[in-house]
Amino acid sequence: MKNLTRWTALAIVVLLYSCGSTFGQENETLDKAVDWLVAQQDESGAFKSKHYGAMKQGAAMTSLALYSLSMTPEDCREKHEDVFEKAFEFLLPGTTARGRVANPDGSLDHPVYSTAMLLVAAKRLDQDLDPDLVTKLLDFLVRSQCVAGRGFEPDNPNYGGWDVIGPDIMPGKTSGTNVSVARFVLEAFASHVPLDGDADSKIDKADVKRVTESRRLAVEWLQRLHTSSSDGGFHFSAQPDSALNKSRSRDDKPKPYGSATCDGLIALHFSGAIDGDPFKKASSWIASQTTAEKIGGFENQKESAWPKALKLYYLQSFSLATKFMAGVEEPKKQTSYENIEIELGKAQKEDGRFQNASALMRENDPLVATSFAIIALGSSAD
Repeated sequence: MKNLTRWTALAIVVLLYSCGSTFGQENETLDKAVDWLVAQQDESGAFKSKHYGAMKQGAAMTSLALYSLSMTPEDCREKHEDVFEKAFEFLLPGTTARGRVANPDGSLDHPVYSTAMLLVAAKRLDQDLDPDLVTKLLDFLVRSQCVAGRGFEPDNPNYGGWDVIGPDIMPGKTSGTNVSVARFVLEAFASHVPLDGDADSKIDKADVKRVTESRRLAVEWLQRLHTSSSDGGFHFSAQPDSALNKSRSRDDKPKPYGSATCDGLIALHFSGAIDGDPFKKASSWIASQTTAEKIGGFENQKESAWPKALKLYYLQSFSLATKFMAGVEEPKKQTSYENIEIELGKAQKEDGRFQNASALMRENDPLVATSFAIIALGSSAD
């Protein structure tokens, strides 16, 4: 009887300190992935890539790790509060000095992505960032938008979007706006500035107004990625000839595909633009064209390397988009979540990490790949 009691107590402890799945069950895949990721944190509190020089100093990888862990269920987050504290301690000196996410020495590393992810993670992890710092970070994201302040006119296809660099380049120049960056920036805005511009926001009213206008211009920019598609999907870049548009039609026009459409829908959700045709059509496109097992949009490109290369990024977008989709019944959503968990369960390495064989999306770096997998699993469990 004593043994039975001991095993019962152990089972309760396991349930208390494991991450739940969509249906309240223990999710071993998520548990193992989280355990592997947090074990990669170094003594400084940083997560540092061993694969890519630009991410070896820690700012971008630490922001991504925080963002991914913030997407896990509450019991997971409570288990790793010390990890979060150390990560924020690593990021805050450089970030405070530069007004955007930066390494402790002030050097930058994917600052637009990183700043957006840090703002989202701080809110979800209940980290009380200094209000002045939050204002500076939001200001950086507003100034990073490709609008008049950066030398872009309304007829420019990039007008209203974001690129990965931000304002620290020549006016009118950009590395190329894309739907992925926009999705994370708009989520950061929604995390700190109410969609209705609520006067009780801690953010100054003038800054709320700036974010609201930035959000409006972003919705107009998103239309450019959507209106060229007759079936309601999104492509990646607003520049039709951009190589960033990974799927193309037989006449070489940009073609919607799974991860871009999921990001487009997520961006619209965080913009509050959920009542219009783009959101409804994107929901229908996702429901009919793409699944956990197959990334839609590459049907006429059988030899394309992209579906395998962006598999984990796609699954995290697909998982979050599934939560927001309009007009889709819950049983179908639950089936999608189950299939996401199955796909990731098959891909997970014995030690808990994920690692793509392809380097095209940097998913060959297990820190990147495992973070994406955690977002996918955490979104389905939330």
